Amino acid sequence: MRIYIDSNTFPATPGLYADAAKTKPIPRMIPAVELQRGGFEVAFVGSNQPQDIASVSLVASIDGAGVQVVAERGEDVSDDSCDAWRFNFALNAESLVAEIAKRGSVRLRVGVIVEDDTERREWQFSTVVYPSASSEETDTEAVESSKNFAELAEQAAKRAQEAQADVAGNAQLAEQAKQTATQAANAAIGAADSAEVSERNAAESKEAAEQAKEDAEAAKTEAKKAASDAQATLGNVYTKSQIDGVSTGAEVVLKMNEIIAQLKDYEEVTGEKLPFEFWEAVMAEFQRWQKNPNEVKEWRSNSNGSTNPYNPISPKFVVDFNVTIADGVTSYPSFGVGIEWLFAPAAKNLFCTTYKSNTIKYIIAPTATTLQAACQETTDARCVYAPNAQDVYALFRNALSINAFVYAPKATKWGATFRNNFKFNRAIDMSSADTAGDTFYKTAMSPENIAATLDTLPLKTDGISRPIQFSRNDGTKLAPLMAESPYKESVDAAVARGWTVQFDNA
Repeated sequence: MRIYIDSNTFPATPGLYADAAKTKPIPRMIPAVELQRGGFEVAFVGSNQPQDIASVSLVASIDGAGVQVVAERGEDVSDDSCDAWRFNFALNAESLVAEIAKRGSVRLRVGVIVEDDTERREWQFSTVVYPSASSEETDTEAVESSKNFAELAEQAAKRAQEAQADVAGNAQLAEQAKQTATQAANAAIGAADSAEVSERNAAESKEAAEQAKEDAEAAKTEAKKAASDAQATLGNVYTKSQIDGVSTGAEVVLKMNEIIAQLKDYEEVTGEKLPFEFWEAVMAEFQRWQKNPNEVKEWRSNSNGSTNPYNPISPKFVVDFNVTIADGVTSYPSFGVGIEWLFAPAAKNLFCTTYKSNTIKYIIAPTATTLQAACQETTDARCVYAPNAQDVYALFRNALSINAFVYAPKATKWGATFRNNFKFNRAIDMSSADTAGDTFYKTAMSPENIAATLDTLPLKTDGISRPIQFSRNDGTKLAPLMAESPYKESVDAAVARGWTVQFDNA
């Protein structure tokens, strides 16, 4: 079979189709036996399909356990109609067979990985493996050998390339933002250390290790040169003990590495590059943070006033490494008019961050656990990146015209998240959900995105009623649509996992 992936949809819950015209949607839960029977092919449609592809590969891991059981490189089978790649999808790894014997069936999360010189994207769907789907005979030794060699070689080369990119990127940022030479030097040296780690990790594969060693040495050389050039260019050289407000330079290096890792993950998850002005704000915050790295800030707003320095007027970019809370109340949001970007890597709690006329577009909160009603009735939000959030209750309630991308894979509390959000129509990863309720009440959710969302719901065996409700603002009746294949399969599977799926305010 051939699967067409809609590149205009979220990589973690992509739209899948049986034809390039997208007239035959298929569920994201595909029987494993279909993927094994003679192999299957993957092609891409949509305006965001990858260009100049260097490699397409596939991995599959046991859902919930993280144990990788499949890793294959795609075979190019392009024809006049489109570019496509074929996979054998061998399901006979010992760990998988043992898990099937124990459970009776195993759910796998499958990722189709597209990599070129500039980016890496992983398009995911799921499959359930039963004993019959893993019993077909294949050359296990050949598959495992080629898999391991290819994977090690790719990882070694990629890590070395990333190290070189970090060196050039950090040196450039240092010059542009007029950071101290020590920051640029330490960031470059840190990149060289990463290259050395790449060399050690690649030692398991002789040829890959040799190539990685050469790349690592080149990266180290470039790192040292970047450090030297930065010092000479800025003409403001500090020793580690002389950095303002910091006893040693170690804190700067650790913080820089931490921040860069968070922002790289944001770019990978969203598929969007951060604007140059944002990076300028980040580097400016590094200068402020060095003066008092241990400061703890709590920004609160209510009818008595606000402790937030960016209220009632905010700059376009708000970046703060020390703020832990940014809370407000209805009609008295934490931030004032003007803010479009909020990056708060230390914030744990965001409540009523913006409200009504606020112009917030992007919230990047890598460590936040609560974003309750954070963007209630906001008018122009586009993305919330909160990989560790547990509570996103009423996040965009009554926002009316928002179709924002929300990344909160660890969130357990969802209810009313997009309630009365008349334009919202996206598949959501709810793989950690414990409550959902009226999350999608009066939205524009399509059957495809409803099915994709249901496919992510986790198994619940405690007998507690867990409703999840979908209804359309335009009056479209979803119940008859979702009773048809392939959407019915997603509904039935969610019910089998302990959820009560409701449509049309039933």
